[in-house]
Amino acid sequence: MAQPRISTDGRYVAVAMRSGTLDLWSFELARGTWSRLTYDKQSTFPVWHPGATAVTCASGQQGAMGIFTTPIGATIGEPRVTGNDRAHIPLSWSPDGHALAYVSVDPLTGQDIWIYSPAAAEKPRPFLLTPFREGSPQFSPDGRWIAYVSDESGQNEVYVRPYPGPGDKWTISTDGGSEPVWTRGSRQIFYRKGNAMMVVDTTLSPAFTAGEPRQLFERAYDPSGAFWPNDDVTPDGQRLLMVKPDEVSASPVQINVVLNWFDELKSQLSSADRAAR
Repeated sequence: MAQPRISTDGRYVAVAMRSGTLDLWSFELARGTWSRLTYDKQSTFPVWHPGATAVTCASGQQGAMGIFTTPIGATIGEPRVTGNDRAHIPLSWSPDGHALAYVSVDPLTGQDIWIYSPAAAEKPRPFLLTPFREGSPQFSPDGRWIAYVSDESGQNEVYVRPYPGPGDKWTISTDGGSEPVWTRGSRQIFYRKGNAMMVVDTTLSPAFTAGEPRQLFERAYDPSGAFWPNDDVTPDGQRLLMVKPDEVSASPVQINVVLNWFDELKSQLSSADRAAR
């Protein structure tokens, strides 16, 4: 399994099952029960729609990977982003559900970030179109900013830009970063740096500011390769959801919820303080 995404109400986790075929499943955290969401054997990259009434995903059922929305309890819906000339990968809905940030794979420009507004009459529009590889777009809790990954510096780093733009960008990570996830309530950005989980405090208004990155823990959870998140954080910002690789086959076989990471961080800081004395 891969690509775990927690619903906006914190009750469910949608994942892509990779056991020969691709389909999406939902796991109810409180009851520990599984429900199948898609049956086309080509669905991946789940993203919960605000309200947790539907899951948007990528599917190759009509050629190149297109974007579809599946209402909970129904079969896969009609494509929302049309065109079979390139792959489209959905990654983040704005909090109000008015905009979907997705990655478009282009043979000339590589990976670019686009925006689709289902209620607007306009066609999908580019948010970031450069010669570099961009990915993993994530809307901020207020919908005014997008965190993303780019290799424009020569290595993957996490950045933030205003939405819908224009405006200057902020560099969030230092010395490498990938897989940003923006907490819905606590206004923090989590990201991966190798096996380390990092966090940065942010202020969203009246202007955007970001603090210094600090490490929460370092463990060998399954990475994604930078351009989509393979982890998620609960709406209250207190629990992280990670994919643990199998020790024998190195393939992801289970989801782990990392509990009490804040207490662990405080313990590490206290030990370091005593050693300094």
